[in-house]
Amino acid sequence: MAISRFFVDELIDGLSLMSEARRQGCLFALEADLEPQEVTDLTWQEFLVKNFKMTPLMSETIATQVRHIRLPYIFWEYATPKIATPLIKLQESIEGAFKCSWGQLQMNYRGMVMIDRRADARHFNDLIEEIQAGKLG
Repeated sequence: MAISRFFVDELIDGLSLMSEARRQGCLFALEADLEPQEVTDLTWQEFLVKNFKMTPLMSETIATQVRHIRLPYIFWEYATPKIATPLIKLQESIEGAFKCSWGQLQMNYRGMVMIDRRADARHFNDLIEEIQAGKLG
């Protein structure tokens, strides 16, 4: 039986199917080991009280969040051009984008292989072209 690996390009592909706000919420949930609903409900006040162990990715995710003047939530989006809401049904969005359960995505993320196969293939092709052109070797 072959071992299934989860590569960083698969993470990028899944994230690209979600809005920016949902992408940020998903990454925060994965990094902080929280359930999507916990991220949806997380307010700025709760965030400041809780002592999250911040990785550089989490720090960047939080630093890029724009505070809404009326919503207390860290992660929010516009439902319409004038109505802001928390990330309703975040877990469903994540599971739809990644075609797996939240629990499976968490396991995949923890064991993710930090290789972007497309970038590596492009790099390999570039090297071959350079060798053929006599620029390397």
